[in-house]
Amino acid sequence: MSFDSLVDRRHHVFQLPLIALLALTIALAGIPGSGYAMPQYSDGQVLFKTTQATYLNGAKTGLGAFDSYLAHHGLKDIKAITGMPAGHYFSAELSIMPDLAQMKSLSFPGISYVEPNYLRKMHGNPNDPLFPRQLHHLVNLPTTWDYGTGNQQIIVGVIDSGMLINHPDLAGNVYKNLGEIPDNGIDDDGNGYVDDWCGWDFVDAPQMSDVALGDYLEQDNDVEDENFHGTHVSGIIGAMGNNGIGISGVCWNVRLMPLRAGFRTAEAGFLQDDDAAAAIIYAADNGCHVINMSWGDPNYSAIIADACEYAYNKGVTLVASSGNDSGPNMGYPAKLSTVISVGSVNAAKVLSNFSSYGYDLDLVAPGEAVISTYKDSGADMYMEMSGTSMSSPYVAGAAALLLSLMPGLSPAELRARLLSSTDDIDAPGLDIRTGHGLLNVRKLIENLDPPFVQVLYPLDQISISGSTEIFGSVYGEDFACYTIMYRSITNPYQSVWMDAREHTQLPVEYTEEVHNGRLGEFYIPDYLPEDTYMMRIQYEKRYNTLNRYNFYFTVRVDRSAPQIKPGSLQSFSRYDNENLRYYISAVYDEPVHTRLMITDSLAQEHTVYGTVLDTLQIWPLPQYLPEGNIDFQIQATNRSEISSQSPLHQDAINIHYQSVPAHGYTKTEVGSAKVPLNRWHDFDGNGKAEYLAMDLPVAGYGAIHAYEPGPAGHVSKHDFGQNGWPLDLGNTIN
Repeated sequence: MSFDSLVDRRHHVFQLPLIALLALTIALAGIPGSGYAMPQYSDGQVLFKTTQATYLNGAKTGLGAFDSYLAHHGLKDIKAITGMPAGHYFSAELSIMPDLAQMKSLSFPGISYVEPNYLRKMHGNPNDPLFPRQLHHLVNLPTTWDYGTGNQQIIVGVIDSGMLINHPDLAGNVYKNLGEIPDNGIDDDGNGYVDDWCGWDFVDAPQMSDVALGDYLEQDNDVEDENFHGTHVSGIIGAMGNNGIGISGVCWNVRLMPLRAGFRTAEAGFLQDDDAAAAIIYAADNGCHVINMSWGDPNYSAIIADACEYAYNKGVTLVASSGNDSGPNMGYPAKLSTVISVGSVNAAKVLSNFSSYGYDLDLVAPGEAVISTYKDSGADMYMEMSGTSMSSPYVAGAAALLLSLMPGLSPAELRARLLSSTDDIDAPGLDIRTGHGLLNVRKLIENLDPPFVQVLYPLDQISISGSTEIFGSVYGEDFACYTIMYRSITNPYQSVWMDAREHTQLPVEYTEEVHNGRLGEFYIPDYLPEDTYMMRIQYEKRYNTLNRYNFYFTVRVDRSAPQIKPGSLQSFSRYDNENLRYYISAVYDEPVHTRLMITDSLAQEHTVYGTVLDTLQIWPLPQYLPEGNIDFQIQATNRSEISSQSPLHQDAINIHYQSVPAHGYTKTEVGSAKVPLNRWHDFDGNGKAEYLAMDLPVAGYGAIHAYEPGPAGHVSKHDFGQNGWPLDLGNTIN
């Protein structure tokens, strides 16, 4: 899987010190040091609300006890409050201000409450110098900070290329595991990870040595970001706000857990599924409330789906970028029903030309020329980058901000609030290009009565062989009805939405709310083709019929037993170190779990299980089999739990053992590590060809030299005076 971002290296941002050119002393009320302190409330004014609609008779409410109270405090006037519901909200001007503590305990017939007219301090924009260049206004974020700027009890896991934890705009918000003593070689908190005092590095990819660079060989507690993608993402989520430097994150106060699962190559950053899945499980088990995943791939991954389901069931909200393959080409994990998927828009609120979209897309957020943290020193501490990688952390940060105010929300409840509070910026209502619309953080925080849709069964990506009942919940404040529809994902001729029960384009409307019960049925007649189908539960509102809320999940209809593709069953042998070992392989017409049953030359039985759900199955035969002919038979089970069994293959393989010497060459190191270009040229005209190579650095790109092999080693004959990755060489003069 690759990171979903595009770096624009033309936009370098230099962090400059602020220089005071002129100081003006202005004596104004309310300025610190002027000797004037702002009061807490408007003196001589109280606000009150009546329980029933009330119409004033002069300066009286008609509520005897309350009118007497106001008269006792020198009532001057009563006015209805403009803009509030008529007949209920009033302000009273008094000569004598009531005691504040006494006012809190007042009780009068017909009066809901009485309170001072408090003065609220305006929250200006943060003092971070690069704030004006940020795109927070597109999602109505600055005004949302009046409600709060986050809470460090909320932990966001950033599964990415790592994080520069000492970046001055991130350091104060970086997660620290207080149960672990750093670098003492002991797993102090007993979670299975030694010295994980600040997240974990899950990268374990020694087999990628031909393309991987930097730190990729084994897992450890070093979360250093070598290509700065994760640092950029982290800054969008939770850079420290109002600290006088750099930028402001969406959620100023939060804890960012660095979970390094990506390594760098010459062209991009990549993650292996096993590393990413382990990072998701770690985040869920170690307190994360939100996980951001700014990466993906078009290929479905069962292990990633399992990890996301595990985290979701533990109450973690998962957010992922939709992808940068322009058009209807969304990837995983964004397409999973347990994950909130995010596409990209530009500063004009128009879908970015690189943004992937589709029926699985939930919403969009800013993703072009997004400025954020990058390196932790020097001229490139902040950088503009583009990609859906930048859009996803906007939503992850908004989720963290909401949880800081409402910490008990489940992932389903948070998703419902998020998708029912967006701004419609494309085709009216839900559309495949922008999903439910553009993130609006203020509307998210103020969204008190969102719809709720959750499917408990069937699980996302499940395979079924017949009609299946659907269980879950659908309810909301202005619920009108819901519908259950399906469409083929793979067959363009069946791409219209059809009712899941009647198989017509006219949907059946279910007009009763459901709480943890039966929602309906996916009726599967014999004529419905075996295929992968997207299911949609659509919640329709009573008042705003265009603003619909949708929940998607995927099922596979499979009625057939798995079969081995003709000609694919074979046996082969290869050396495992110095010893010969035997294998059997086969290719099935669908992903399967398998069991290979062997009878050896002594009539003893052995069983070998396939290790993964896949179409390609390879079984290594036990190394202790006696020599002679073996028989074997294979049992395969698909995702619909339908099994098949191959014929018995008798005397199929003649086992005989032999070995070869384990040593055949001598390894000699000829210099420091390099990345060579497989092109040679005699640069200095001495009759000996040189090759170009980049000296392998700890991070970034190394210096390029022309090296000439010789008895003294590989000698640098020319230094090109620049760092980079050599791609080719040629004559630029002719």
